[in-house]
Amino acid sequence: MGGSSQVIHNVKIVATRIVQKYFDLRIQAKYTTLSEWITEVEKIKNVAQEKCHTHPRHRSSYMAVYEKVNRKKVTAVTTSIWDLTALRTLVCYMEPFEFRLPHDLLKLFKQIVEDKNFSSHESTQESWDDVIPWEKQALQRISRFVELAAKDAHLDIELRQAFLNECMHLIKDTEVSNRNEYDEAARRDSLVRDEIAFDVQAVVQSSDITRAYNTYWNKWWNRFEDKEEKGIYIKLYYEMLVDKGVHRAAIDLALLFYEGLLGTDKDYNIARKYYQMCPRDRLSPDDLLRYVDSATKSDCSDGSKKLADDILDFYIAQYGHIRLARAYYRGFFVSRDYNRSAHLFNIAFANGELDKQAHKGLKYLDDLASIATLMHNGYSFDAIGANEEDIIGQLEDILKNNFGRLEKDADEDNRLIYRIDWSDLLERNKGAAA
Repeated sequence: MGGSSQVIHNVKIVATRIVQKYFDLRIQAKYTTLSEWITEVEKIKNVAQEKCHTHPRHRSSYMAVYEKVNRKKVTAVTTSIWDLTALRTLVCYMEPFEFRLPHDLLKLFKQIVEDKNFSSHESTQESWDDVIPWEKQALQRISRFVELAAKDAHLDIELRQAFLNECMHLIKDTEVSNRNEYDEAARRDSLVRDEIAFDVQAVVQSSDITRAYNTYWNKWWNRFEDKEEKGIYIKLYYEMLVDKGVHRAAIDLALLFYEGLLGTDKDYNIARKYYQMCPRDRLSPDDLLRYVDSATKSDCSDGSKKLADDILDFYIAQYGHIRLARAYYRGFFVSRDYNRSAHLFNIAFANGELDKQAHKGLKYLDDLASIATLMHNGYSFDAIGANEEDIIGQLEDILKNNFGRLEKDADEDNRLIYRIDWSDLLERNKGAAA
């Protein structure tokens, strides 16, 4: 463990020790003989066991209390055997061991033991931007708890002063340990950033930029197991390459923000910004559609709609109408739009684009099923010169010899759609391969 996880762990440890010390002092003051305390421990064990059965929803909390007591000799039981969650159960939900803390002290106690960071840090490396302010607030809360507990009239004044001094010393030690974690993290971050900058320079100076780009990307992808760290430094790798004019990095950054990958929040404005840095002929068909979608979902006041239309014109010029018709039909990187899909399929047929797909087999048949669906839902196709029944008949004739079945289904709006089930063809191919 290290970094921000270690900082959270340090705070959790000092909180646990301080709460345990305070309750141990209260126990010593309340139970003046060992026999009194033994009686109380037996009550705690019995009540915890009973509540495991009568309160099944909170069984794990009561089991945490019961099991710790059950494993110890009664005379060896102190509050040090229980963690914060168990202590919360003891103090707030069990009749034995009820100290009736003053309102302000009880409120602080609950805030300390219910801190969600204490249960999440072991599996997740938290962001320093979140941990640094949290650590300050958490330690202030714990310090306030110590100050209020040190005024507890149930305790001897000398014990209170000793408790105050010891706990404040523990808090100071924790602050020092956490500062060291911050400094080490900052030093390590600086070294990593320098190393990335060195690798970026190597990519830019390489005679094969694509190969070098992939090599160093793999290096940084495999360097970190933690998802957040991986995201931070992969993104930094991209950003440094973008500054050097590497378009591939801008495309990858755009994808991060478009999809919300590696802990990056989705942001269509930023995705569009990075796509705009790239020549359009360097973008794949899918990237162009993501670019359209980013522009469409961006702030339209800056010409985003016109930009989206310009990209679509470029897309059609490069790849024709048929691919765009499929994208709008399926909602593939653009919002599903049957009206635009039908319009584009109609143009594709008029231009001969659809006929050129006939030799491609399955895609052509899927296109026919899509057109039949659009016809069924009321969209007209002037250029095709056939109706829904004609298309369905043509499809069924072809599918007889191609091991596919035309089926009726429904989309998310409960509109009827035709789709082709290719499971028979897949089974046939598996059999042939075997």
